[in-house]
Amino acid sequence: MERKAFRELAQELTARLRGPQLPAAESDAEILPAEPSPVAAADAAPSPAAEAINEHVLLDRIPIGVLIYRHDRLLYANRHFLEWTGYENLGAIEAAGGLNRLFAEPAADALAETGGAQALSILTYGGDKHPVEGRMFTVPWTGSSALALILTNGQAVAAARTAEHARGAAEDENRDLRSILDTATDGIVTLDAEGRIVAANARAVSLFGNAVDSMNGRQLTELFTAESGRATRDYFDRVVQGTNVLDNVLEVEARAAEDRAVPLTMTIARIGGDKFSAVFRDATLRKQIEDNLRNAKRESQRAGAAKAEFLAKVSHEIRTPLNAITGFAEVIMAERFGPIGNERYREYIKDIHNAGTHLVAMLNDLLDLSRIESGRVDLNFANVNLNELTQQCVGIMQPQANRARIIIRTSLTPSLPRVVADERSLRQIVLNLLSNSIRFTGPGGQVIVSTVFSDAQEAVLRVRDTGVGMSEKDIQAALEPFQQTATSGSWGSGGTGFGLPLTKALAEANRANFSIKSAPNAGTLVEIAFPPSRIVAD
Repeated sequence: MERKAFRELAQELTARLRGPQLPAAESDAEILPAEPSPVAAADAAPSPAAEAINEHVLLDRIPIGVLIYRHDRLLYANRHFLEWTGYENLGAIEAAGGLNRLFAEPAADALAETGGAQALSILTYGGDKHPVEGRMFTVPWTGSSALALILTNGQAVAAARTAEHARGAAEDENRDLRSILDTATDGIVTLDAEGRIVAANARAVSLFGNAVDSMNGRQLTELFTAESGRATRDYFDRVVQGTNVLDNVLEVEARAAEDRAVPLTMTIARIGGDKFSAVFRDATLRKQIEDNLRNAKRESQRAGAAKAEFLAKVSHEIRTPLNAITGFAEVIMAERFGPIGNERYREYIKDIHNAGTHLVAMLNDLLDLSRIESGRVDLNFANVNLNELTQQCVGIMQPQANRARIIIRTSLTPSLPRVVADERSLRQIVLNLLSNSIRFTGPGGQVIVSTVFSDAQEAVLRVRDTGVGMSEKDIQAALEPFQQTATSGSWGSGGTGFGLPLTKALAEANRANFSIKSAPNAGTLVEIAFPPSRIVAD
């Protein structure tokens, strides 16, 4: 823009200097003025001397350098030109060497009268080089033609060019940025310090169902429902004050076309100075997924509750005759009303009692597992000494191990921290693991019970046996209720039992991690690990 202004100023100056065009034949020669008639002299224009004075006043006021010369003789230099060169007047320039002293290569006479600019360097009085741009014109001067050299500051021109280039690059960058923002899948709006919309990308326009022109200048809060608008105002004020939590996401409802509310997530951040940006993401799909998950969870809970209620009713109906069977079997086994009389009958009644007891145990396990799966189990968490509880369970199971001729060995870590757990269910876990290991290990085998505080700050209970072990396929089957495995006669409650699935479910209900490792003929290791969050700090 500055270069254009200089060029227009130079053209206007040249037009003023040239005045009426000279005939081509006389353009380079001295032209003597005609003698005016006495009559015309009274109405004639001001004298050439007066015109020259007026021109000099004008030329001294313009912010460009002007040098008028004829051949090697310097005729005039305006104030701006003298300031650039550092000389006081034309006489000082003539004394220093004249026109040839003024310019470094190329010299002034290398300029062509084309109106085009050429880079030159003025040699100042102090010997410095001052970059300029020069244009050469032939002009009338004091009744004859002369050459006018019009100079503009080269540094200013270069700065103007640089600024113009930078402005063009910035405009290109802004266009590219707007194109990128318009292809973004998130809606983005720019806000001023008052929360008014300054600009919006194409996705924002689509989300809110408004044209860009109708959005610009509006308050951001106007785009939302009443409740979301109040929350948005509070959120924006906190961002302006710098008290908002980083990466804070607000869920809002936007007013869309046809009085439809669109769920969005919004993040507002300062982008420099008094400008802010709000980024929106359509949460419709996520809301639908969440609703579907909630509905599925409610349906699952209803199904689980219905199953638990059904099992409770069936258990009650089955438990009553079972209690009668086991009770009468105990009376007969005790021979309270007389001897049985036949040893075979004595064995049969023992089998009947064992079968009834086994069915009652299965019903209890089944009910416990159903309550856990439906989330209806009641756990009372407290600080539990895992070592003491384990030692108690080993004492309870020791007679059973002795009858099976199995050795139980313990290795309990001293000063093991207490764990947060439900004591009743934790006791059931330890008893189930010991019972299953005894059943899974033949006579002469061993069951090793240990506790350890791991490097991961976990309190771990380990039950290892020297039984026949299981394959990976058998382990997966054993963890599912009603699954028959090659070793199911030992693991669980005899056949299709619930011992291992119930133990795993109880461990997870206590926020502990359950893991099992086994291999055929290599025994089995079960670990119950309480994470650091379940450890009681002393």
